[in-house]
Amino acid sequence: MFFDILTFNSSNKALQSLNDHCCDLQDKYGITINKQSLDERFNKGAVDFIKALLEDQLTRQTTHKINHLSLQHFSSIKIKDSTRFQLSENLKEYYPGSTGAASGSGVHIQFEFDILSGKITDLYFTDAMQQDVMDARESLPDIEKGSLILRDLGYYSTDILEEINRKEAYFISRLKPQIKIYKKENGIFKQIKYKDIHHYLKKHQLGQHQMKVYIGEHTKMPVNMVVEMMPEQEIEKRMRKATRRAQKKKCKLNKEYRIQASLNIFITNIPQKLLKADKVRTLYRLRWQIELRFKIWKSICQINKVKKMSKERFECYLYANLLYIIINWDIAINYFSLIWKDHQKLISMTKFYKTMFNRIYKLRMIFVEQIEKAEDFLESLYKVSVKNHMLEKLRGKKGLEEILVMIIEQDKRVC
Repeated sequence: MFFDILTFNSSNKALQSLNDHCCDLQDKYGITINKQSLDERFNKGAVDFIKALLEDQLTRQTTHKINHLSLQHFSSIKIKDSTRFQLSENLKEYYPGSTGAASGSGVHIQFEFDILSGKITDLYFTDAMQQDVMDARESLPDIEKGSLILRDLGYYSTDILEEINRKEAYFISRLKPQIKIYKKENGIFKQIKYKDIHHYLKKHQLGQHQMKVYIGEHTKMPVNMVVEMMPEQEIEKRMRKATRRAQKKKCKLNKEYRIQASLNIFITNIPQKLLKADKVRTLYRLRWQIELRFKIWKSICQINKVKKMSKERFECYLYANLLYIIINWDIAINYFSLIWKDHQKLISMTKFYKTMFNRIYKLRMIFVEQIEKAEDFLESLYKVSVKNHMLEKLRGKKGLEEILVMIIEQDKRVC
């Protein structure tokens, strides 16, 4: 019953009052309980209970692995990113946040999933003070041979990239501006300046160029570097953002910044024979799409809407929310594969999640009351998805599913 009122409630759990929960228990189960007694149920045991359900669901995911020519060299393609949101001030002792936040309290959720299998491979939360690079170091033992790791710059340092390489795994990353680049000539390392790269592309009228270089002043790690010349419109956009940041910090941009802004630089340890330059950026673009998932969590599931409450009650709500998200993820990721197979069409994850959230009472009838059959629910959802959840193309934008299909279509043309 505790699991029921936390997980299968169409209203935002974290905005409900204890009195709302008491009314829900009376309505569903005929149980009369006062607010104080219910509040006492939100304790460490309750947190451990909901957390155990979440962990159990993570081990029971059922998905279908994607196998295509461009991806066959990788045992997995893991995308990781994190999201933060503020909490009430009373939780500052347990979940400290940045000093710039209004409440001084916040939570930081780490999320990773494998594109090839569709499985969520990491999901946990900490206080908002923990940095992504710390997670990257702590999760190094979990990286397996043949896996492709896609993360943003906050997770990377040269020592982490070296460790990924030592494990015979792969990475694609943007290059941090402060990292020095070298080429090797006659056994001697010579530094390459951004202006040298820019001049070479201009001179040879190249939109893209790939070359073997070495990064790090001390480590000299060998990588393949893919450089792209950015359109003038994008350069100006980058310059405006950088100028605003510089003005806030009361500093000036140096002369070389515009040259840096004109280039997109990616580094990877994937051999050129396995991945051509034009696909490096395509694969890396998959990483950006994890933001769409976080947007769904916040806009539809409202995971970031939290009022003042006890630590244990907050944790119960958050674990329950994440559990419901994973249940929906498991269904959605399979529907994506199934509908693509049957109709060669893509479904919108946003539309799908919205429908699932609006039908939460249906899932409750299956899982809790066992009134409706799961097969009937899933068949109905399939029909709704085919009719109402198709992905609408946005100019200049591609979602994760669209990028995957683009890679698949490129493979077909090669064949």
